[in-house]
Amino acid sequence: MRSANDVTDSEAIQPGRRRVLVLGGTGKMGRVLARVWDTAPPEGWRPTFAVRGSAPLPPTRSSAASASMSPPTAPSCAASSSAAPDPQAQRSGDVLSLEDLEAQIAQGRPPQFEAVLALWGVTSGDAAALAGNTALALRAVDIARAVGAARLFHASSSAIYSAVASSAPLPEEAVRVGFPEGRVQGVHQQGEARAGLPDTAPAGGYGAAKYAMEAAIATSARQDPVPQQIILRFANLAGGDSLFAALNRRAAAAAVPQMTLDQFENGRGPLRSYIAPVDLAHVMEALLNASGDSLPAVINCAAGGAIAMEDIARAAGAQVQWRPAPKGAVPCVALDLTRLARLAPDVAQPRSGADLVAQVAGASAHAAARPSPGSQVPASRQTPMPQAAVPPRGIAATSDPARPIARSKRVMDVIWALLLILLLWPLIMAVAAWVLLLDGRPVFYKSERMRSPTEGFDLWKFRTMRPDGADRGVSGGDKRHRITRSGVFLRRYRLDELPQLWNILRGDISFVGPRPPLRHYVEAFPDLYAAVLRSRPGVTGLATLAFHAREEALLAPCADADETEAVYIRRCIPAKAHLDLIYQRNRSICWDHWLILATVFRRFPLRGPTRLRRASR
Repeated sequence: MRSANDVTDSEAIQPGRRRVLVLGGTGKMGRVLARVWDTAPPEGWRPTFAVRGSAPLPPTRSSAASASMSPPTAPSCAASSSAAPDPQAQRSGDVLSLEDLEAQIAQGRPPQFEAVLALWGVTSGDAAALAGNTALALRAVDIARAVGAARLFHASSSAIYSAVASSAPLPEEAVRVGFPEGRVQGVHQQGEARAGLPDTAPAGGYGAAKYAMEAAIATSARQDPVPQQIILRFANLAGGDSLFAALNRRAAAAAVPQMTLDQFENGRGPLRSYIAPVDLAHVMEALLNASGDSLPAVINCAAGGAIAMEDIARAAGAQVQWRPAPKGAVPCVALDLTRLARLAPDVAQPRSGADLVAQVAGASAHAAARPSPGSQVPASRQTPMPQAAVPPRGIAATSDPARPIARSKRVMDVIWALLLILLLWPLIMAVAAWVLLLDGRPVFYKSERMRSPTEGFDLWKFRTMRPDGADRGVSGGDKRHRITRSGVFLRRYRLDELPQLWNILRGDISFVGPRPPLRHYVEAFPDLYAAVLRSRPGVTGLATLAFHAREEALLAPCADADETEAVYIRRCIPAKAHLDLIYQRNRSICWDHWLILATVFRRFPLRGPTRLRRASR
């Protein structure tokens, strides 16, 4: 492992290799950031994690092996904080002793950094202990000035809004801390002012400590504008909050963990804003690469939308029990992300409970799998797939053993396929004629997919794109121009998949299961798909229901095939595989029917059971 002292001045100022100092490298947020950046470093930056001399270093690819996921039945949701470091591990960043850093500053020869992330803080204790947040923030200011940083990002918390009573998303102006008028007014002139919002400070506890910290930062910024100081009000960190900790404890004690949540008068549980590990890393990367003029003084940091805690628990394989919400319990805490959306629009998109669980799994898994040597992704864009998707060693002993498709499931598939062919043959013929008349030949599209790690088959669909002999990989924004006139409608309602009834009759796929992957993904990640394809591939499934819209949103901005491939490998495969493994461990005929109905209600907004409509959103 390299010490930060081994980095030369010439290396530090090379274009594309700016240096960022991370204070609090051994805290929850620092460890999560280290894990993600270890597999996907921030573009254009080399991080250095400052750690106390007696504290364990942030986990590396080698050391993170001990923090790998539990079996899919009850996945471990928290990012482990006890992984022992491997001193020989190769990292994407450096590690610097905080004591050495302060000694170098005292001697007048500090290392130089372009930016500082102050992630350290005190989260528990009495008022005196929590006041340490202010001391740490001012200490970060002194360090940032000493190392020549132009920017300093302070980690604050959404707990600062604890005294604001509002069911609407909370904008940054709901709690003001007195930054220089020019900075705040500059933000308001962009249309972010909200009329009638109280400037409410929290009364006590952690929220009050963070309020005092922000006030001290604002005073410091007024006294000296260098470095530029930005406060980041983070939502609950997925994997680091009480819900995920409780899921872990219960997962260790029972095959199917039980979670008890407050239930409010509307029949729902608590809704909260969260930020997941990969999203945290992307936010920090976007902020580091943003121009100084575009950065407001205070930014809410979370994934889009408030997420139901019950959805997180169920995505983690837990059963939810309810209790009446006590008096004073807050049903919803959501952050307004208008400012963040300008800087990191992808992160500000809505997330589901399954997204959070999948990202947490990725942050706490072991060494990353990499694309095959023949991958066409250029080196500048290659991003190794988080190992969350790759089953930990020994998963064969904990997952369902490999077995042929269950007789009852196969009987159900054949009966339903025959019944639907008899009922829908007029629609199938009409769609075929429509495609032929509107877009010409060929009417059908054939693609090789894998039913097992070694066995392929031809998957049939109605053609929705113009043919391209050089076509490869999944569909992203780079292929949008090839979608035919009929293809837009067929894809929206998944009518292009009607020919797959033939694949079901043949036994290639089932109605419910993981989507059949392309051969080159199976060859690139054989361990992963050896586990996923223990289940017969299907037309729909848990991953399709929970992640399909998210996958489309991730791939839509991709400008070319290389970028699409990199994003799909990095962001989509791990999340989908994790959900597929959860389905595999808990599959049953009843759940198959439930997933089919949920898919139908998602594609066709018919009136149906409330629970199904809610699940399909």
